[in-house]
This record gives sequence, C-alpha cells and structure tokens, in this order.
Amino acid sequence: MRKALFLKDKNKAKYDVCRREKLYQRNDFMKKLVLITGIILMLCLFTSVYASVPENINTSTNTQTLDKTETDVFVMKSENNRIVVYKKGESAPFIKTDTLVSSLPRGDIPLLEKGIEINGEKNLQKALEDFCS
Repeated sequence: MRKALFLKDKNKAKYDVCRREKLYQRNDFMKKLVLITGIILMLCLFTSVYASVPENINTSTNTQTLDKTETDVFVMKSENNRIVVYKKGESAPFIKTDTLVSSLPRGDIPLLEKGIEINGEKNLQKALEDFCS
C-alpha cells in the first residue's frame, strides 16, 4: 500500500511538472505574441508617418501643372439687377445669370456693385452656387 501511495505521489509530481512546463510554454508564447504585435504596430506607425505624401509640395511644380482655367481671374458684378461674370480684362460677359441682385442680402449688394475678383473656375463655380442658390 505504501508503494501505491508512493507511485501516486510520484505520478502527481510528474503531472505537476508537465503542467508547469505547459504553462511556461504558453506564457512564453504569449510574451512573444505581444512582442511581435508591438513591433508590427510600431512599423505601421513609422511607415504611416514617413511614407505619407506632404501636402505642401514645391509650388513651382504645382503651378506648371495647373490648367489654364485655374489661372483665369473672373470678376462677378451686378449689372441690370442681375449677377454677371466677366473674365478679367474682357468686355464681353463670360456668364449671365437670372439671379436678381435685389434678392441677395444687403451686405452682398455693394460688393457686387464694386466687383468681386475670383481666381479659377472651381472658385467661380462655388461663388455662383453661393450667390445663385
């Protein structure tokens, strides 16, 4: 009977050793997994910071690639109680609208009487949307 108890204790000790080894292995695996995940996150962070394209690229190259329409200057004026757009330096209207100047807010009317300079067709389109809608 003593031998049986001794074998039970010996088997239990082996079981405990195996169990501890598995826990250590699992713990080592988790440490490695956390380390690798941290390294991957750091790499992602560095690549996103250093690989992003700067918004303010050399302006001399940007101006060379602009279309002629982006360099055009327009003048938005009030004419016969309507909004009319001219290309700067030209006498013929570029765009005539049906929008009545008298229907605009009072603060906009003197600006249109003097003439509002607008650079580029995109900005002209935005201004027309603002005034004519």
